This record gives sequence, structure tokens and C-alpha cells, in this order.
Amino acid sequence: MVKLTLTDLTSLTSNETTAITQINANGALIETALENTLSRDGTSPNTMTANLDMNSKKLLNVAAGTVAADGVNLSQLTAATGQVPGLSMTMETTTTDSDQGAGKVWFNAAVASATILYMDDADTNSADISTFVQTWDNSSNSSSRGYIYVIQKASAVNYAIYEIDGTVTDASGYTKIPVNYMIGAGTLADADPVTVNFIRTGDQPAIPALKMTWDNATADSDQGVGTVWFNDGTVSSATVLYIDDVDAAAGTSINSQVDSWDDSTSTIKGTITVTKSANAAVFATFNVTGSVTSASTYSKVAVTHVTSSGSFTNGDVVYVQFVRAGNIGSTGVTGSGEGLELAFESTQTDTDQGVGKVWYNAAAGSATVFYIDDVDANSANINSFVDTWDDSGSTIKGRLTVKKQTAPENYHMFNVTGAVTSATTYSKVAVAHVVSVGTISDADAVFVSFSRTGDKGTTGDTGGVGPVGVGLALALGG
Repeated sequence: MVKLTLTDLTSLTSNETTAITQINANGALIETALENTLSRDGTSPNTMTANLDMNSKKLLNVAAGTVAADGVNLSQLTAATGQVPGLSMTMETTTTDSDQGAGKVWFNAAVASATILYMDDADTNSADISTFVQTWDNSSNSSSRGYIYVIQKASAVNYAIYEIDGTVTDASGYTKIPVNYMIGAGTLADADPVTVNFIRTGDQPAIPALKMTWDNATADSDQGVGTVWFNDGTVSSATVLYIDDVDAAAGTSINSQVDSWDDSTSTIKGTITVTKSANAAVFATFNVTGSVTSASTYSKVAVTHVTSSGSFTNGDVVYVQFVRAGNIGSTGVTGSGEGLELAFESTQTDTDQGVGKVWYNAAAGSATVFYIDDVDANSANINSFVDTWDDSGSTIKGRLTVKKQTAPENYHMFNVTGAVTSATTYSKVAVAHVVSVGTISDADAVFVSFSRTGDKGTTGDTGGVGPVGVGLALALGG
């Protein structure tokens, strides 16, 4: 499209007036055309009234945009592409333990082999980030304090993710962070603009237990306030747990509580678990299998090792947790002779099979329901007694044994695992097969005996409260 068309003059002398008029007209067209161009020096008007078509040509030497309505250059776009919330840093491939300069992040080895991540105290915007970075080990979950994401700004497909597995160290000008490489992709090259993002793990949950201090001693003598120790340096061989009469949390007397650890009438009085505060993967679990003996300023607890993991170090803060076992259950009601006298019925239907009968919903080894008539073979009503067979507060309510009277070496044994349901003239008992020996045939006279399981024991006394559990994940912009 022609933007300016002028009329050519063929003569200035033939008609002077016409020539002047044409010259003026051409001048007006030129002036209008100039007003419609861009001024290099910014002379007004100098604004676009339509789109500027570069016709596939470049704009060269474009300044970086500084406000929202400004255009941006390629350098700015490259730095911003794939950017995620986090600290703005620059990748440094040097692996030495020395400050590499403002805004730098680097490692003690190749990205996938690194065990320490170094962070300068300032980001690329010269903001002091040291206080924030030095909180990255604040989680009480010492084996996993949080996660660090190092992501290339130009392309987020280039990244590395690390788990913080130790204590952060201030190195004056930069911070050293112990890490464990988790996963990554692509390449993080020297001088790459990167974003460093931190996500904190939640604190270790509070443990309802006594806070104590581990002592390596094995002597039967008081090792000091708030200590716990064993009679053997090898935890799995210990048979006595020694525990001071006061805890390590606030010097509170725990003697009365510890004295109750042998109160259960069961052979196993309860379970003691000693857990390292800084690392829950280190623990030792014991059954209390005897008496608690007071030794004036400490107590001696007879124990048997159950399981353990890791090792304790002298001075470790530990939590000692006790869970009491339930008392031995009451003896079940005694039937005539060796139990209730009944007759075995081989029918397996859910219908009354007659006075004094006992039967199942399947063969003994597969039975899940035990049927029993409301009267025994002597016509005595046994319904109220049978109704008590699910009274225990334990998951397994008790044990049923069906024994052939004339040959007691033939028997069926079941656990009562659910409710007893009345079916008007007989009862249905939820059971699980335990063992069967020999054969019991249709119409055989049998003894049916029931042994009740003790109620589930009450929860042991609660110890001192540990650190409050907090789950927190941060994604912070830089």
C-alpha cells in the first residue's frame, strides 16, 4: 500500500498560480504523512493508533521492562519461565565448603551424590535469607526435617529434590544443610538461575510416656535423677529395667506410677517401650514378667525382651511408655461333669434340632456359627448361661470345647469371636475354629465347656507429655 502520493508538476511557468497551489497541496500531504510516523527522538505525537507489524523482523536492544505495562526482553522471559514460589538463587558448581558469593547455592558433590547443600545468606535480590534457612531443621522429626526443591527457572524439567536429615549449621556468610538426594531430572548447570523451595515436615507426635535420660550403666545402684538403665549392656539380654523415682522432664515423682506396673494378675503384667526422643526408629520393647521392687530412690522391674532396634547412647533423651495387661479372666460357670451334657447333631441348618442338641453351620474345621439348644440333655435350661458367652470385653470372648463323653480324645475347639444371638429356642454363637482331633458323630453324647476370656485391661497411666505434634508444609516465595 502506497502511503504518500504526490502530484508531479510539468511546468512552473505556464500557469504560476496552478503550480503554487499544487506545491502547497503536496506539502500538506507530506506534513500529514510525517505526522503519521514514529519519531526517533520522541517528538509528539508519537503513539500508535494501530498494531505495529514487524513483518517477522526483530526488535533489537530492547530494554528490560520495569513496570506492569512494559514489554520484556528475551533475558527476562528466560529468567521467569517455569518459576515457582521459593528463594531466587544462582546455581554454583563449585563443591568446596566456602562461601561462593551472594545469591549462590551449591553442593559438596555432584547433584545426585550430594550430602550437604550450601546456601548463601542472601538471595539474588540481596535479601537476607539466613534466619529463614536456619529454621529448616526445626522439625522434631529428626530423620526427616523437610524437603528442598532446587528448580531451574528457565525450564522446570531440570530439578533436584533433597530430604533434610540432620542439623543445619551456620557457617558465617552461608549455611550448611545435611541432605539426602531423593530424585531429580535434567541438568543444573553453573550460573543457572534457580528457585530453592523448602517444605517442612511435621513434628514427631507427642508420646504419652515418661521423659527420662538413658544411662549406659548396668549396676544395681541409682544412676541419678531422671535416669533409666538395664542390668545388661546388651539390651536384648536385659532382665531388669532400673528407673529413677523422678522423671527427667520436671523432676516429678513417678514412683507410685512405676509401682503399679506389676498390678495385673496376668503372667505378663504389661509392656514397656523405651524410645529415643530424637529418633523413634531407636527403641526397645519388654514384657513386664515379674515384680516391681523399690530400691529406695529407684525401682527394679523384672522384664523379658520382646524386640528392639537401633542403639541408645549415654545421655540420650528417651520416652518410657507402659501399657498394662488386663487381669486374668474370671473362671467360667461350671457345667455338669466336664461341661454341659448335650448330644451332637450333624445337621448344619439354622433351625432348632431338638432338646439338648448342639450343631454347627458347617463341618467343624469350617464352622463359623455354633448352635446350641436352650436346654441340655437333662432338660435343664442353659439359655441364660449361654447368653453370657459374649460378655468379655476382649476381642476373643472365650473358648468352647465340644468333647465326646465316651472318648474324650475326640474333641472340637473354637474361639468365641462375636455375639451370642438368641433364636427363640436355641442360641447362635459366632466362632472361629481352633483345632479338632478325632471324630464326633451324629447323636454322640458330648460335653460342652466354655472358658471365658478376661476383659481387656485398662490403659496404663499416662506419663509426661512429649513435644506437641504439628504438621506444617511451607511453600515460600523469594
